[in-house]
Amino acid sequence: IPHQTIIGRPTNSITGQKSRFVDYRDGNSCTVEELVLEYYLTQRVNDQWYGLHCEGSPVRNLYGILMWEIIFDPSVPQVFLTPFQDAPLDLNGNENHFVQNRQTLHKHKLNEISKWSSLELFDTIQLNWNKHNGQICRGVNWQSQMCDPRFLGIIGVAIGGFTLSKMFATMSSNYNYGRAGLPDLVMWRQKNTSERRRGNNNSSNNSSN
Repeated sequence: IPHQTIIGRPTNSITGQKSRFVDYRDGNSCTVEELVLEYYLTQRVNDQWYGLHCEGSPVRNLYGILMWEIIFDPSVPQVFLTPFQDAPLDLNGNENHFVQNRQTLHKHKLNEISKWSSLELFDTIQLNWNKHNGQICRGVNWQSQMCDPRFLGIIGVAIGGFTLSKMFATMSSNYNYGRAGLPDLVMWRQKNTSERRRGNNNSSNNSSN
């Protein structure tokens, strides 16, 4: 797995306290998340990196928006007891009941997502966002800037349908565990290329990875 080692100068080393470091620009104290973001945004400017400290919220938003019809599948009995629920009762279970109760439909949806081109993925995010905007769904915060439809489209395309389908499979099998295990930071970069990416049927020269 490709990785990047970032060396920071700690300002404290006290057990039980959140680690802090000297930042790259002004010598101020910063968190480890801020240090990583600053490294990519200031030390590797030519790579055109962008990033946010978001505690996994874009992926949770994407899960709700793209898996909407699976989450709210009306054919599964006894999982919606009131109209005020933001998710079915079996989504929180740790015994994979959510997937088992929707086996065929769930498998089909993940397979569909895994095969979407970048354009299909981006367009589906926009379509589902506009269709369900404002409706309650666990993990989806419509008012947050992390739920802006174009932002989610960029992040979705950067991650890719295949990888999203694998992440969604983990979240479906144990939602509480899966959502808590998402990365604190999301990083992406823009690439200008005349080459078409595998599975991408649009002719745009602007893509993300």
